[in-house]
Amino acid sequence: MKKLFIVFESADGAGTTTQVSKLAKHLFNKKFHVVKTREPSYIFPAGIEIRKRLFTGELNKEDMLRLYTEDRKENTEKVIKPALENNMAVIADRYKYSTIAYQTAQGIPLERVFETQKQFPSPDITFIFELHPDKCQERMNTGREKDEFEKDIEFQKKVKETYYKMSELFPDENIIFIDASKTVEEIFEDIKKEVDKLI
Repeated sequence: MKKLFIVFESADGAGTTTQVSKLAKHLFNKKFHVVKTREPSYIFPAGIEIRKRLFTGELNKEDMLRLYTEDRKENTEKVIKPALENNMAVIADRYKYSTIAYQTAQGIPLERVFETQKQFPSPDITFIFELHPDKCQERMNTGREKDEFEKDIEFQKKVKETYYKMSELFPDENIIFIDASKTVEEIFEDIKKEVDKLI
């Protein structure tokens, strides 16, 4: 079975997590062994520290860049690479592009953040969801507590603008922008069409 590395990216609230689950089921039905990852992680020390800070407001931009990079290194070495070496399909809910978008929005120069992230392996395909930040905010108003990044709509607008630069930053990568204003099923059909080309 051919290995696959697929990444989903977006500003907060655009619906990537729903599509990760749908794609995992689709690939499982096609006899793939599927591994799902999510960053920041829930299991590695840096990821746990990030999640704590997102709700306490301790968001020093240099610390966040360091922590996200440490968490990604551990996730890559202990989860992503071993799964790919065993010909599995890895679906990542956020990856290096998130750090570039979010830490640039925090005020670190884009070029410097990019330098810290270009070390990580390139996916077979990356989906970046496009959705207006106002709509993202509506989708997140579900009663759950928002973290500090999610609450700030101006910050989310900066994140969105940086995502638009990913094709320029990674010209040799397969990056697809997805209209996330569509229905869940319409979005999934767009994703499935692109993924099935790789199978």
